[in-house]
Amino acid sequence: MKSTRIMTAFLAMFLAFALIAVPADAKVKVKKLKNCAFTTSTSVAKKKAGVVKRGTYDIKLGKKGSGYAAFKATKTKKYSFTLYKVRPGKNSSYSSGFFYCMLPSKYSKSSITIMDMKTQGGTDNSLYVSSKYHKQTGPVKDRFLTKRTGKITLKKGQIAYLYFSFYRGDTIRLNIK
Repeated sequence: MKSTRIMTAFLAMFLAFALIAVPADAKVKVKKLKNCAFTTSTSVAKKKAGVVKRGTYDIKLGKKGSGYAAFKATKTKKYSFTLYKVRPGKNSSYSSGFFYCMLPSKYSKSSITIMDMKTQGGTDNSLYVSSKYHKQTGPVKDRFLTKRTGKITLKKGQIAYLYFSFYRGDTIRLNIK
């Protein structure tokens, strides 16, 4: 009888420690992007882009610090793209960069165009993010913040090409809702 209680207590304690040991970021997927300089060519972006779906990702950038991800809308709605937890590379203590959401052009199927997004402080075509906050002047939409959210309406089946460009950046957390 005593051994059953001891075993039950031990299992309960083990389960409690196991729950504590699981990191909060357990559902974060890692997505490595191929290095790619900025382009407006649909074929180049499509070939280089890593596919992402709704959820949370750690976007890993290569040595050049830029790349594309492709997001396909599952239904017509307003999607939000949140960038945060910018982590500098090994030999740096600071990183900053920007993010574009690009859609196929209305005028040519072979090109993609940077789209405006609703963000903190108004509408802008880019989200500026940094690993540390530093005091800045000017409109909020033009500042490098540690967390930025941009919202854009996409139609079902529409593909958005997400362009990341970061100076000394290693990883950026992306949440798509």
